[in-house]
Amino acid sequence: MPSRATELPRLPRNAGAGLGEGHRTPSTGREFAGGGLYKNRSGNSRAAALKRHGGDSGTENAVNLGLAWLASVQSSDGSWDPTGRQDTLFDSGINENWGAAMRTPVSALCVLPFLAAGHTPEQGEFSDNVRRALEWLLRQQQGSGSFDHALSGIQMYTHGVATLAMCEAYGLTGDERFKRSAERAVRFLERTQSAKGGWDYRGEVTDSARKVLRNDLSIAGWAVLALKSARAVGIGVGESCWKRMSQLYGDMTLDSGETYYADKSPFPYRKGIAMTGVGLTARVILDREAHARKNVAAMKLLAEHRPDWKNFLKPNPGSHDPNFDTFYGWYYCTLGLFLATDGAGPDWECWNEALKAALLQHQELELKEHKGSWDPVDSWIGPVAGRLYSTACSILCLEVYYRYSTARLTDAPLTREPTEGPPAAAGGKGRPAPSVDTSDMSKPANRARALRQEAKDKGLGAVSAIVQALRDESATVRFTALSLAADLKARETCQPILDMLGRQENTDLKSSIAWALGKVGDRKAAGTLIGMLRDSDKVVAEAARTALTELAGGKDYGTNAAAWRAHFEQQAQVGG
Repeated sequence: MPSRATELPRLPRNAGAGLGEGHRTPSTGREFAGGGLYKNRSGNSRAAALKRHGGDSGTENAVNLGLAWLASVQSSDGSWDPTGRQDTLFDSGINENWGAAMRTPVSALCVLPFLAAGHTPEQGEFSDNVRRALEWLLRQQQGSGSFDHALSGIQMYTHGVATLAMCEAYGLTGDERFKRSAERAVRFLERTQSAKGGWDYRGEVTDSARKVLRNDLSIAGWAVLALKSARAVGIGVGESCWKRMSQLYGDMTLDSGETYYADKSPFPYRKGIAMTGVGLTARVILDREAHARKNVAAMKLLAEHRPDWKNFLKPNPGSHDPNFDTFYGWYYCTLGLFLATDGAGPDWECWNEALKAALLQHQELELKEHKGSWDPVDSWIGPVAGRLYSTACSILCLEVYYRYSTARLTDAPLTREPTEGPPAAAGGKGRPAPSVDTSDMSKPANRARALRQEAKDKGLGAVSAIVQALRDESATVRFTALSLAADLKARETCQPILDMLGRQENTDLKSSIAWALGKVGDRKAAGTLIGMLRDSDKVVAEAARTALTELAGGKDYGTNAAAWRAHFEQQAQVGG
């Protein structure tokens, strides 16, 4: 293993350099292609999403440095060699025996951060790197549609990540070659899915696939992301395939929010923080409403286990002890929380701040040959997948703010036939994005979309609709209403939000309620928030403290209830 990041001398990060520090060459200056699910990956939409969800010049600087390093160690044939050999030389952190097996999945993983930042084969300063990487992936695809051969011990891991990359490539470009490849890859996933809804290390393409005994929910996590992306770009996904995945993640997740890794050996019923993130991500994508309670429980677990670099350095006694951190786990936890919260609220904000602190502080800035990368110091996957893996996952974490548009998570219908064309390529023609679906308002997702659209169109004129939605039977709609009330700083919603605390069905939203009260900005909520400082749930108590700090204009009296009361009484006396 290379020297750990904490042992290396550091130069101070020039955060003021912002977006420019990491660029190797000037950008083309043209808009990137892409829309729909990927609409925030470029231009003004990206800047707005970055600001809205908690990114900044420091995170973008780290992304650009990371992409520059990945580009510098890409092999001439377009792949990335996990061993750091071939025609590039870098300290990979793994031995050569793993290189051959890991080459395709690691190469697919490495192209994802470029696509997430809007780089395509035709657009962006890294266009040549993306073009060569995608061409190499196309050459790896087998006649079956799989991106790895049947004898590979990690065939379905490889296939899931590569399918995701190919779907995104098609969505960003409209290139028919990528579409054909992605469709074949999706059909391979459908054919090899087990009756219970998952996949094992190898994919079987005969009737025996339905009899696969082992369901690996880590592998299935990549399949969920790939199939979601396929639906977003108009590639049909069978309804039974989707429902089996949703059922699998429901059955294999405990009421505590913990998701099991697999149901059979090897490593049956292993849990841990990484699988909590995988499960949360999958359930939000597959059926947010059906899994709402388990998702809330998972979010509470993540609130108690925020990113901390020191956890990477703890010895890992083995798979029987699953409570270890990995870059892979941070990626899924970050993505799951982002999707579950729409990138807003106390759970997301606290996680995001901890993530940024951990990753920005430990990105390699000193050693020239590794500048922009992250050492593979996690004790489980790092020694196997190496520096390319740790760097790609870290960049993806820091691109979460704009990688996906949360408004499009559930738009595409389940069908085996494309019903919606891909986003238009730059300068090309594509089908217009569908309008907000209000045809069936019995669906909570449609009610939430309609509410967001009304708030967008009417601003504070939508307050009455928001107040009504605060009493909706769906937790998803209520959370949407809270978020909109906070965004609009609509003081008329303060009392209706306070009323939510008296309804038993809103107990799981207490931290979000506290956060929203702080954003709304009406000081009559101060007394309730002071009382919430004593809540047995530490996340709720911390959210109340944050809200009080906002109401107090930045002053922070911690958990001292008397000091808070004195402050607001004084403000009331002076009419402040």
